[in-house]
Formats: sequence, structure tokens, C-alpha cells
Amino acid sequence: MPLILILISASTALAGYFIWAFKRRRYWQERAVPGPRGAFPFGMIMEVMDPGIPWMYKLTEYTKKFGKIWGYQEGMHNVLVVADLQLSNEILHRRFEEFPERKVNHLIKRRPAAPRVHLAEAWGQRWKRLRTIVSPQFSNNSLKKVLPIINDSSRHLAAHVGKHVDQKSINIHRYYQEYTMDVIARIAMGVKESQQWNSQYPDILRAIFERDMRDPIFLLATIAPLMKSILHPIFMKLSKLMKLPVSVLFEQIEKAVAERKKLRDSGTFSSNDFIDLFLDAEASSIDHSKEGVYDRRDIHVSLLGTVLLRGVGTP
Repeated sequence: MPLILILISASTALAGYFIWAFKRRRYWQERAVPGPRGAFPFGMIMEVMDPGIPWMYKLTEYTKKFGKIWGYQEGMHNVLVVADLQLSNEILHRRFEEFPERKVNHLIKRRPAAPRVHLAEAWGQRWKRLRTIVSPQFSNNSLKKVLPIINDSSRHLAAHVGKHVDQKSINIHRYYQEYTMDVIARIAMGVKESQQWNSQYPDILRAIFERDMRDPIFLLATIAPLMKSILHPIFMKLSKLMKLPVSVLFEQIEKAVAERKKLRDSGTFSSNDFIDLFLDAEASSIDHSKEGVYDRRDIHVSLLGTVLLRGVGTP
């Protein structure tokens, strides 16, 4: 009898999912928004996450085909593409408060009040607080403090390139990746000297960004959004157990922040890198009473994580 009830419940849930999913699939069609449909229930996610063909190239092709405004689906998630400059400015600048969220990974996306939600994922009061902490660190005066570090890494870059002047060609992209991560590691992670071509950070970041996101756990979170609350903690635990690159990265950030706080408390260390700048930052003018409980260390870890992850795509 219990087995029959389980089968009935599972069949009912599955039937309800397919009814909802098929209705969801017609979302853009019912609103007369053009765009590619893709295969049910994945939508365009297999193309979006294809590491062999960057999605940005596909976006250009589909924009030429469907116009400046078109829609598609990533699993059960509706995505509207806006390629009109004036409308983009309206959404991203003039009416930013009405469009605070951004499209992120469907498995990793956190609640806005989560302890380590980073600047690119946050919105509302949490976003304002993080933005208030970050903004002064990118002022002219703050950037001048780290300029000697940037110049020193530039000299090391020139020295490494100079070793291969006799070659007909070199992969300059790899050199700029090493240079970029060297600068970021020194100003965001407290690395004292240039570690170009001897640092593990470029490999870690490349492993994060070059990973095939069509893994079953990511696909399941995309086609069954209600399961994300179960899949996300499972993924985070597996990430730590299996020492996946993103877990290794944040463990190192945690360690760097903890070590710097100990040195600052002992009064034996002073620096102008981003760890110190973030630790010095205060945002008392922001009302964060609605943000929920958080550890101040989590803010620094999330901000430094944002600097590293966003910076790797610069070159």
C-alpha cells in the first residue's frame, strides 16, 4: 500500500511538472516575443553552456535574426535579450531600482540576504551596502595607492615577454592572464611579490570559467527550479569534499582575510591592498536592518571573491 501511494504521488507530481513546464514554455510565444525555442525541457541551455562555442557569438547571430529584443529560455527560466542601446540605458541606469536583479548561474544564485552573496548577485539594501563599501576603494586616491604594485607587475610582464622576442609568435592572451591575476592576487589577496607563471590562481580561475556547466546537477537546477534549495547545499558540500576550484579559491580568500586581521590586531602590519581597504571600510550611513544576520568577514570574502572572479575576464 505505501508503495502504491508513493507511485501515485510521484506520478501526480510529474504530471503537474509537465503541465506547468509546457505552459511555461509558451511564455514568450504568448507575448509575441520572437526568439529560438530549443528542445524541451532544456530550452537553449545546451547552447548557452557549450564551452566550445561562446554564447556571445550566438547572441549576435540571434539578434541579427530576431531583432534587438527577443527572448529565450534556459530550462524553465525566461531570459529577455535587449540589444537596444537607449532601452538598455533606461533599464541599467535610469530605472535601475525597478530592475535590480541580474541573470546568474541558476544553481549558485543565492538569496539577497545570504551571508556571502556578492555584489553582482545582491540587490536592495544589501547591494547598497556592498556598493558603499566598494566605491571608495576604486576612487582615484585609492587606486593611486596600488599603482606601484601594478607598475611592478607590468615590469615583470615585460621581462617575461622579452624572453621570447626571438619567436615568430607567442600566445599573448596567456601572458595577460598571468599579468592580470598577478595584479589581482597582490592587491586583493595580499601576495607580497610578483608570482607570474608561478601562481596557482590563473589555473584555478581558468578551471572555474572553462568548466562545462552542462553537468547533471546544473541542468537539473535549470529545468527543475524548485529543487535548487536541495541541490545547492549538496553542490556546496561536494565542492568542499572534492576540492573543486571555486571551493579552493574561497578557502584561500578566507585564510588571507583571517591572517590579515590577526596581523592588523597585533599592530605589526600595514598595507594598501584591497584586504586592508575593505577591512577599513565602513558604511554606517546605510540602513542594513533588513539584510538579516551576517558575519562581517563574509562581506570581505564576498567582495574579494567578486574582484577575483570579475577580474579574470579582463584580458
